[in-house]
Amino acid sequence: MAALPLTYYGDDLLRTIAEPVKKVSNDIRKLIALMFETCAAEKGIGLAAPQVGVNKQIIVLDLSCYDIEPFCLINPVIKRRFGAIETASEGCLSLPGLFMEVARHQSVVVAGRDSKGRFNLLEASDLLARAIQHEVDHLTGRLFIDLVEDKIQLANELAHLESKLAEIRLTQAKELQQGGVITATNPTVAGVL
Repeated sequence: MAALPLTYYGDDLLRTIAEPVKKVSNDIRKLIALMFETCAAEKGIGLAAPQVGVNKQIIVLDLSCYDIEPFCLINPVIKRRFGAIETASEGCLSLPGLFMEVARHQSVVVAGRDSKGRFNLLEASDLLARAIQHEVDHLTGRLFIDLVEDKIQLANELAHLESKLAEIRLTQAKELQQGGVITATNPTVAGVL
């Protein structure tokens, strides 16, 4: 398997409410495996399906560097947010190189299904809770930048990001001309679903 191309800031899919997964099929499990591979290749700790061009309610989290076993959640729902509101720096694979301070609850309870279709209820705190909130936000068309309070700094950072994304899109266009498949709605994935 190969890593999937990312969907970047500015793509309408990142602002779209993702569709629930109706059945956890082998195709969904293949997509999850590709998402884990993409997350690792991009050195991320989490990824939502819309970030790889798929409008489905699936997230993968890999905090193995923090001794947390990688896992996925299908149709995740945050049931409860609690604990202190903590501010910390966040980034996103769909907004490369952009890191800003965001306030989130310290702990959450989240429900969802695993890759075998089994129901899970998970309580998480600290970085894992932050990552879950970040990835679940993607499924509702919300990006972490929507939570940034310093709008002037955000505007400056987004201006820098636009030039970086222009370079990425140029590279993708060259790869596409050379026979690669680089699109927001990835045909490789479309064939899986």
